[in-house]
Amino acid sequence: MFLAASRRVRVHSRCISRSFSSFPKSDHQAVGELNDKVTTLEDHDPYYITTPIFYPNADPHIGHLYSLSIADTFARHARLSAPKRRVVFTTGTDEHGMKIQKAAQERGMEPNELCDRLSLRFSNLTMKACISNTAFIRTTTPKHSKGVQEFWGVLKERGYIYKGKHSGWYSVSDEAFYTESQVCTKVDEKTGEEIKVSIETGSSVEWTEEENYKFALSSFKTQLRDHFCAHPDAIYPPSQYRVVMDMLEDEDPKSIPDLSVSRPSSRLKWGIPVPGDDSQTIYVWLDALMSYLTGIGYPWEITKEWLRPEWPADLQIIGKDILRFHAIYFPAFLMAAGLPLPRALLSHAHWTVEKAKMSKSLGNVVNPFDLIDDHGIDVVRWYLARAGGYFKTDVDWNNGELKKYKLELRNLIGNILLRLQSEKIYQRLPNVYEGIPLHRVILMTRGNALTIGPPGFDHVREDMEFLKVRDILRHRDLDFSCEYTDKQVGEKLTSESGRILYYSDLPDGPLDEEPIVSPSLRLALDQLRGKVCYHMKQYEVAEATQSIVNVLTELNKEITRIKPWSADTDPRDIGHLLTWSRETLRICGIMLQPFIPVASQTLLDALRVERNSRNYADARVGWGHSRPGGMIREILFPDLEQRQKKSVESDHRFDEKRMRRVKPKVATCDIRDAKKDQERVVSTDV
Repeated sequence: MFLAASRRVRVHSRCISRSFSSFPKSDHQAVGELNDKVTTLEDHDPYYITTPIFYPNADPHIGHLYSLSIADTFARHARLSAPKRRVVFTTGTDEHGMKIQKAAQERGMEPNELCDRLSLRFSNLTMKACISNTAFIRTTTPKHSKGVQEFWGVLKERGYIYKGKHSGWYSVSDEAFYTESQVCTKVDEKTGEEIKVSIETGSSVEWTEEENYKFALSSFKTQLRDHFCAHPDAIYPPSQYRVVMDMLEDEDPKSIPDLSVSRPSSRLKWGIPVPGDDSQTIYVWLDALMSYLTGIGYPWEITKEWLRPEWPADLQIIGKDILRFHAIYFPAFLMAAGLPLPRALLSHAHWTVEKAKMSKSLGNVVNPFDLIDDHGIDVVRWYLARAGGYFKTDVDWNNGELKKYKLELRNLIGNILLRLQSEKIYQRLPNVYEGIPLHRVILMTRGNALTIGPPGFDHVREDMEFLKVRDILRHRDLDFSCEYTDKQVGEKLTSESGRILYYSDLPDGPLDEEPIVSPSLRLALDQLRGKVCYHMKQYEVAEATQSIVNVLTELNKEITRIKPWSADTDPRDIGHLLTWSRETLRICGIMLQPFIPVASQTLLDALRVERNSRNYADARVGWGHSRPGGMIREILFPDLEQRQKKSVESDHRFDEKRMRRVKPKVATCDIRDAKKDQERVVSTDV
């Protein structure tokens, strides 16, 4: 099961204990076996990943971007692991319910007007953050409403929905009822009065009695417990798995009571009517959870046949505050309808500010749009992955930490590139083929770069586009009748093509045959792909990024040790170092794509790595290729002042082009890796 890897968890008394082997970090052969297995996914079986559909009663905050970026990281990882496998990635907005109705009333707006405005903000966030979702779902569309009513009919026909009186502690904020054991009394900080709140979420509740429809949730308690006992890796992290099992193992029959699945339309008008009973409105969570089905075409019989293979979902990303709805309610709904359950649920922790939950009333909400404008999407996503990629405990937002991880990117990638592009280094490169007739040498051009390699070089990487020397001379108007040497060609091309860049071929044999590069770098580079894929299967996003950081740190150490700018360094050692540096950056650039999608593309473009050579299968030493000649003239991770300066310069250039009536090129997020086998579809009518 993809992305649902084995791990050690505390299993409850009714479950069979399982033990899983740990990753053999020091075993080179085992890592090699992992490397060989990363592309064995079934290409015909679509990979389906979802985020929660967000409640648009206010502007998006950093928590929404966190869920989106996590899901996007796994979606990109899936595409790179199996390029032929179709990835379906849905997100969207949950637009019905009491909170929306009240928020619209407070603003003096109609609910649909408020939803249109705020849903657009969420859709814009997916674009600005380079999220590669294939559909954007809105629960106010006719197709979704029809799917929800169809599902309601299935549950009722199977006898799981009945009408009855319901009473309990109701939270408008959570859109949920709570039992007496699920609430407690606390003092309101604003009024000083005692109020009832949900123990689980901290939201205020009020006692409510009404007649509505109920779902026989209690009858699925045993089935749910047996399912999660058999699949302890279906919920991550293990602490959240234990929360669910504690609820299911509670002997109190009131711990999982039947669920109220409608509200009187006299109290809640903004929602989907119950089929055949306009006096009732379908419960917002039943409505919202169905988006995971309607987003891929449910009900199946009225849609295209190819949409059916997506279900069940391979991975669902949620916040821990909505665990009950996704781990108890939704699976029970699916069981009642005879549908399979999602394969994995990742319930992440929250971002806080000074240990307090973000709240608009407290004024501590972190605005994702401003963050991206100030730091760039790669820096923001890198911080979310590095600091928030553990998922187990809440993370306190810290601007100092954000800057620290920004420096990490700049030092490990940006500075390495700048150091390797030093003019002093290239001036010291040896003319290793001087005196060798050109018909004995294979050359390749790309832009203004000329690459020279030994005979048979093209046989090492058959996918590289090499031109024989005869073609080089034809393009450069050189007389092929003369036996030019490398030095002579360099002199003739200097004015036309600039300096000749040296490319030293990687060794044909084992890595140990190349003495200049330390064994630790070579081993770390050889193991990188297997380590990243292993950690991603374990939902260890932070650990996956650390594996890449470790390799880049080793490369930085090697550059410092060898000192390619020094007059005391053997020129041939400089050539070998440049080759290994480019290879290290190429492989790290491939593995960084899920985490920093824009900067990684800039890096790979600078290395002239072909678009069809950027999958995980290419992230092995000598299996892909980079091409000399790419130069990055801009700072990859600029400061705010540098970003503002660049923006002003860009605006100035735009004005000049507009005056000349020339349409300027608009810089956009590159999501071509998300369109290998599918088109990006941002739909508001699913």
